[in-house]
Amino acid sequence: MYKTLISIIIIYAMFSCEKELLQQSQPSELAVVEAYLYEGEIIDDIYITSLLPYGGEDTIFQKISNADIKILHNGNSYQLTPSDSSGYYHYSGIDLEISIGEKYEIEIEYFNKIITAETNVPVPPSGLSISDSIISIDPNNIKAYWENMTPIDINWDECGSDYSYVLIENVEDGPIDIYSGGKASKGFKRITLPVQRNSYTFMPLEIIQQYGTHLIRVFRINQEYADLYESMEQDSRDLNEPLTNITNGLGIFTAFSCDSLYFEVTQK
Repeated sequence: MYKTLISIIIIYAMFSCEKELLQQSQPSELAVVEAYLYEGEIIDDIYITSLLPYGGEDTIFQKISNADIKILHNGNSYQLTPSDSSGYYHYSGIDLEISIGEKYEIEIEYFNKIITAETNVPVPPSGLSISDSIISIDPNNIKAYWENMTPIDINWDECGSDYSYVLIENVEDGPIDIYSGGKASKGFKRITLPVQRNSYTFMPLEIIQQYGTHLIRVFRINQEYADLYESMEQDSRDLNEPLTNITNGLGIFTAFSCDSLYFEVTQK
């Protein structure tokens, strides 16, 4: 669901380490795992590809749709099935709940290798609030609003040294574009970079493009993701081991939890 930022980090990290890894395995046999669990949501964000050859001409990751994948929890095994989108897997049952504080494992069989990883679902941020839950804009005087708009503050309780990131999305079935007044595409969203603080401030028209109800989600990030994110600032020549929590593969298996609230963008 919320993979864009995470995928960029994965690709950056994998290319930083790839040269040493290829000394140990053929690219087509080495699985790159992007597997994310979200507290309270179905499992549909498990993505498997093979590694690109170092220095090769290929620029597109080869999607793997024939792996055997299971999620393990409390001694039970839950078989995933390939999704309609190539490379993705999901769990079609209703008997597996992703719960705060619980440990989950992933087991992938591919090219006669057993690829494993584990993660724990973090406690979500608490105390989420917004400085103004109604943003009212005069469609006939947007220029004046631009000149006089005030920042919107999103705050939540301290998460210690943990990272968080913010997702803002319009949840209307038929959103209206602020500038044209016409129908806009459904599914507008903005995602922030991870932050080690308990607030996020934005100027409304620098972020918001549509009228209607907007959902804010503040996600708490697990340590394995934080390690991967922090590694982006390292010199790749200093990396001796792949940035991954996957055994016998590359990538990440992690879990997220979030707190949420809504705000409205209305026409004055």
